Amino acid sequence: MNAASAPRPPLLHRLAASYLRRVRHRGKDRAVSWWARTFRPAPIVARTDFGAWMSLELNDWVQYLILRNGAYEPGTIALLRRLLRPGGCFVDVGGNVGQHTLAAAGVVGPAGRVVVLEPSPQVFPQLLRNLALNELRQVEPVLAAASNRSGLIRLCLVPEDNLGTGGEATTDDAAGYTAPVVELGPLLESLQVPPVDVVKIDVEGQEQKVLEGLFRTPRYRPTHLLVELRPDTPQYGLRPEDLLALLRAEGYALATIHGQPYELGRELPEHNLWATREGGRLE
Repeated sequence: MNAASAPRPPLLHRLAASYLRRVRHRGKDRAVSWWARTFRPAPIVARTDFGAWMSLELNDWVQYLILRNGAYEPGTIALLRRLLRPGGCFVDVGGNVGQHTLAAAGVVGPAGRVVVLEPSPQVFPQLLRNLALNELRQVEPVLAAASNRSGLIRLCLVPEDNLGTGGEATTDDAAGYTAPVVELGPLLESLQVPPVDVVKIDVEGQEQKVLEGLFRTPRYRPTHLLVELRPDTPQYGLRPEDLLALLRAEGYALATIHGQPYELGRELPEHNLWATREGGRLE
């Protein structure tokens, strides 16, 4: 079954999604946030702008934005869908509840491959629920983090109102949990994944380590990378200039999601960098 033929959600879900997406009034975001914190409603099943069904919780900011707007980071989603093709291959590092994975799976189709990594035991069940809702058998979910090594890593617990903010615990007394960590190249080899078209990386400041692990396996250097980069708020010791230097050294041209060449200090819409190898094209 594909997203278009998924079971229709209950009337209450459809009414809630219609209100969130279509009704505008002052204080709406604050009112919905208060209601979600106070009453903790069940997840709402709604269809995204790119055609997938998702089960979404109101008390998480990213999921609320998907419900309200039809997509989170719509410019990045549009670029991702443009870079992929039927039968292609996508890897989602830091999959959260699965929005980018679902968008990619809808393009590559049953003949394609999608691998999504999400290490959080708080988030992974929601990712699985969204995959099951769309019956996407071409998607391989992996309960692990990615880095420049394999073994174990200690990660921070995430607040329930912002599930996408987890990262590596930097102090021994930080509340967290231990999870498996892998290098992408060997993982993709073990899964017998074909050459990759696009890799998206959003791992709260660990992006450079993920890339270092990926680039050790030349076969899996993707044509395109979509990498979160927040130069004004460096996290966990990430130096943006080092990340950009690594990408250039590996033969990537750097651009915004709208195709303008990128240099450090330039505005980066949606905080996502587009890196493309020779043969890719800036538009």
